Amino acid sequence: MTIPENVADWTLQTVVDIVTQHAFETGSFDFKEVLNPSKGQGSDEHAKSIRRTACSFANTDGGFIIFGVQDPRQEPSKAVGELIVGIPDGDLRKDLGGKLAAIQPDVSFETVPRGIPIPSRQGRVVFIAQIPLSPRRPHIYEGYFYRRGAGGAAEHMNVYEVREQMLNTEERLRKLTLLRLEILQFLLMAREFRVSSRKVWEEGRRAMAAH
Repeated sequence: MTIPENVADWTLQTVVDIVTQHAFETGSFDFKEVLNPSKGQGSDEHAKSIRRTACSFANTDGGFIIFGVQDPRQEPSKAVGELIVGIPDGDLRKDLGGKLAAIQPDVSFETVPRGIPIPSRQGRVVFIAQIPLSPRRPHIYEGYFYRRGAGGAAEHMNVYEVREQMLNTEERLRKLTLLRLEILQFLLMAREFRVSSRKVWEEGRRAMAAH
């Protein structure tokens, strides 16, 4: 199947198809059973896992985090309907943003407009977040730069990968600065043209009035 490019195009059927056809996470999506685990149930480590995943997507090719779905690799005997457990609905975008705030520089993300309801599980939804490839990469979390590795794991980037991304970012910023200067120059030229045109028009009007 083809995974939608935009998070707004995701539906419950999209999630069902992905869980049905993929027995493991790929480089483009990641399953998370919960977004806000109960205290005492590994909440700190779960939040760290979400940050590592988001960081790896932002540093690699981007991807989707699917909340409310159990990893089929950890539950191989379960049917698709049992794996899509959902999470409680709420201000999920705000909750996710709070968790990602620890990544530096800030990681941008988009989400479905609201959680996708699961008809068989009242009050529970699937929540999708899209982390695009970041123009501000590389991003760091707890002293490490992460990339998307084999089987969907968030792996540490080596020094050469980090250096290459930093050089690429510097080049992008240099080009952006040059583009801004060119735009400013065009704006100044356009302003001078408007002033000159108005001056010529007014002189012509006065000349006609004198006759």
